[in-house]
Amino acid sequence: MRRIWPKVLPAVRTTDGKPSLSDFKEFVLPDIIEVFATNSSRAFPLISGRDDYQIVTLINSFGFPIVAATGIVSPDGSSVSIYNIAIDLELPEVFT
Repeated sequence: MRRIWPKVLPAVRTTDGKPSLSDFKEFVLPDIIEVFATNSSRAFPLISGRDDYQIVTLINSFGFPIVAATGIVSPDGSSVSIYNIAIDLELPEVFT
C-alpha cells in the first residue's frame, strides 16, 4: 500500500483551518466505513450492473469539502475493500 497521506494532509490541523490526517481518521473514515457496512442508500454502484463495486461521496464532512471512496463489497456483504479515496480540499464553485 502506497502511503500518500502526508503529501495531501498535514499531521495536525493548520492555523488556517485546513483539516488534518488525524481529523480524517477520526471523523471521516468511520463515516465512510459505516456507509459501506450498512449498505446505505448513500453508496452507489460504480459500474452499471455490478453492485459489488460501489462509490461513496461525502460533501462537507468535518471540514473536508468533498471525499469520495470506492470499494468492492464482498458477495455476502460482510466485508469491503476500499481501494481509492479522493479528497478535494476546495469546494467547487457549483456548490458555493
